[in-house]
Amino acid sequence: HVPMPDSERIDKSAARALLGIPRHARVIGVLGEHSDRKGTLEILRAWPKDMPEGMTLLILGQLSESIRSELAKRAGEISGNRIIVHDGFLTNERFQAGFMASDVITTLYPRHHGISGITVEAAGFLIPILGSDHGANGLMIRENGLGETIDARNPRVLRSALTRAAEEDPVVDESRRERFVAR
Repeated sequence: HVPMPDSERIDKSAARALLGIPRHARVIGVLGEHSDRKGTLEILRAWPKDMPEGMTLLILGQLSESIRSELAKRAGEISGNRIIVHDGFLTNERFQAGFMASDVITTLYPRHHGISGITVEAAGFLIPILGSDHGANGLMIRENGLGETIDARNPRVLRSALTRAAEEDPVVDESRRERFVAR
């Protein structure tokens, strides 16, 4: 059974205000734990520096030192709202706001082979997912029509997928997602 979001959930504009995200931005969300196996470092390295204005990468949750180091190299993008970071423990309100503020949620885990709670939550919030094609998480996304899966270990493929996701949603099979969420 997929946990459904609370009926009193925050709306998109309130979520963006809470997290300091420009109202009309296109937001690609990277939420949860950011250890090395979860692929946040690869996403940061693949995030195009020439992404069009208004495209924002949202990173929410406890960061590893390697990710903090990579972010330090991209300070200009952070100050320009191209990358928005909330490092640390997430309250339920901030965690929910991360989903509600995002247009696409990523689960691009190159070294994680199990299922993902972030994938389950994103499905419950009806947000399209861009995820890794391997392991149980990739299988769950494909079998339930929750979005697109790619080889997140390939930097060129990852960059191309992030660029596409910044312009359009990954394709979702609404009827299969609805059945998944209702289980």
